[in-house]
Amino acid sequence: MIELALVWHQHQPDYRDEPGGDGRRRAALPWVRLHGTKDYLDMLERVTASGVHATFNLAPILLEQLQGYVDGALTDDWLDVARTPAESLTAEQRRFLHEEFFAADPRTMIAPLPRYAELSNRRLRAERFTPEEDRDLQVLFHLAWIDPWLRTRDPRLVRLVEKGRRFTEEDKRILFEAAHDILAQVIPAHRAAAERGQVALTTTPYAHPILPLLVDPFSARLAMPAVKLPARWKGAVEDAAGQLKQAVALHASLFGRPPEGVWPSEGSVSEAVVPLLAAAGAKWFASDEEVLRRSLPPGTVGAEADAAPYQPWRVRIQGAECAAVFRDHRLSDLIGFTYAGMDAREAAEHFLAEVRRVGARAAETLKDRPPLVTVILDGENCWEGYPDDGHEFLTRLYAGLAEANVRAA
Repeated sequence: MIELALVWHQHQPDYRDEPGGDGRRRAALPWVRLHGTKDYLDMLERVTASGVHATFNLAPILLEQLQGYVDGALTDDWLDVARTPAESLTAEQRRFLHEEFFAADPRTMIAPLPRYAELSNRRLRAERFTPEEDRDLQVLFHLAWIDPWLRTRDPRLVRLVEKGRRFTEEDKRILFEAAHDILAQVIPAHRAAAERGQVALTTTPYAHPILPLLVDPFSARLAMPAVKLPARWKGAVEDAAGQLKQAVALHASLFGRPPEGVWPSEGSVSEAVVPLLAAAGAKWFASDEEVLRRSLPPGTVGAEADAAPYQPWRVRIQGAECAAVFRDHRLSDLIGFTYAGMDAREAAEHFLAEVRRVGARAAETLKDRPPLVTVILDGENCWEGYPDDGHEFLTRLYAGLAEANVRAA
């Protein structure tokens, strides 16, 4: 038996500006909201529907912004322009609409909605849009940014997709009501799944800083000896500890319990960071296999070095202790960058075969326990390149685990 730890890292940077006169904040970009309707709820529900176990790493900054949209405390220009009646759009709003509302993958997001594809072609020909066409664009951009699987499960969205064109202002109201309902489910659904034991939830330092650089900027030279650094750049250990403390507190407030582990931003760790992770209560942290390989004792070569990433480790530094796992970089990148261009069945079969292959090779050295293959990657950004937002690939992947003698850890 081979154990597979799947960790989906859900994150976005902080797009918020300072509160305005109405108390609301504005996001400079709409990606929290749009990925919120396209990637977070459906990723979770595919896991829970399959019965497999997976880990979701939820960045605190992402969670705060999601909650802001749910509460109405956060908005963005895309949402405001879309909500404006098409006949009332100013010239500047129409320019914004025509420039920004085609930000979707032409093959997997625009083409499946025929009217959207038609408008995209008209824009390429620099044709003038009528208010009716502007309203269709307001709707179709946001429909494209709702997961196709979720669109089939909400009668409101089914009707809009079937209608296809000539939308009304009432259709827009219904669309944004449905989108808000999806956003409102994201955090409670993760909490419920964690309470049932179907998923594990982990966190990242609050504002997504690179912890080793925050603790000691000159630690960069351990990995890059020739790197040029500012002469006067001081570390901020207290800030690094505060980033972890704030992340754990926010996570506990939203999910009713502390996070089970930590994915440090970009998987970056150092000896000085481990005591901070332990002090924050992390049971384990994750990083990349290349970090582990550079940390192995001199002389660790051959089969022993090859098998090193496929087992959990116990890290002890300065009296602090924390477990650690290390991701298979190549397997993670296959999902992130390669499989979108393959047939879904072939991609899922290839991935499971590769898990079996690296697991079997590691098992020859790790005779006291099943090999642990850890795969960690963005759970949001890669799916735009997959047909149907990756639904068939993920469904086949989860269904194939048992048949492949792979257990989701």
